[in-house]
Amino acid sequence: MHVQKTSWSIALDADLILVHPDSDNDIIVKISPKIGKDWNHAEEDVMTYSEILSNREGLIRDDKVTVEVRLWISKMKGVKIDVIRRAINFTDASEPYHDITLVIGEEKIYVSKQILAFHSPVFKAMFYGEFAEKNKNE
Repeated sequence: MHVQKTSWSIALDADLILVHPDSDNDIIVKISPKIGKDWNHAEEDVMTYSEILSNREGLIRDDKVTVEVRLWISKMKGVKIDVIRRAINFTDASEPYHDITLVIGEEKIYVSKQILAFHSPVFKAMFYGEFAEKNKNE
């Protein structure tokens, strides 16, 4: 991604989903955070811990809450997206740094285990811990 030196901003629309075993009882919170050159986080009241606990039936399992996040970029200023598209092609399996394929529905995305593991403790455990995914390529 190429960010211009002048001001830049990205407006997002997001669904934060508190996952319930029965998907009909998921709690979906819609937010619209903004990030930019002059601020680095979204300040938006979403849901307090006490609100999660008040809806706790089925949401908290083994003292854990599963949250699914879906993000959509609704507006960008000062960011050149075409540079991103040229720099990384996640649909081309022949790229030299792609060493694993993520299958989402019928779509295949070719990525790097090392880069995913660097940015996510979950992927680090999956790819470099004692999990079945450690030795898989898809």
